[in-house]
Amino acid sequence: MRKCSIPCLAAVADIAAFRKSLHSVSSPKLDNEWSEFSEDERARIDKNEIDFARGIIREWKFWKDIQDRFGGAVYTTHMGWPLVDDAMDQFLRAEKDKGAFTIPDPDLEQRVLNAEKNRPGYYPMSEEAREALAKPWWTVRREESN
Repeated sequence: MRKCSIPCLAAVADIAAFRKSLHSVSSPKLDNEWSEFSEDERARIDKNEIDFARGIIREWKFWKDIQDRFGGAVYTTHMGWPLVDDAMDQFLRAEKDKGAFTIPDPDLEQRVLNAEKNRPGYYPMSEEAREALAKPWWTVRREESN
């Protein structure tokens, strides 16, 4: 198995910050409902929450790493996530050139290598997208609203 050359692991501190951010938007109603779950159900919810956090953090670290290495425009998806089209295109081409993968069908190869440019729903580069890529939302301290 080939080792991942991208620092995409989610550290325990990253996961803790992500979960703390998620729980900062908790409401008293949710807190009351939480107490109604059994110990086993709470353990399963915790595990799922950790797995979810790990996946989001890995994705963000991947986008950040390839953007730092390859540069290019940063777009915003319809969900508000930063997307690094140009960097992804260059990353895929570099990995292909290194022999990380091959695509025997030339038509399919072009569609894969240009997939980022063919997806609808992406918006031009914005300051919000650049900020979200520079500092993910779960590390930003939320101001308490009164």
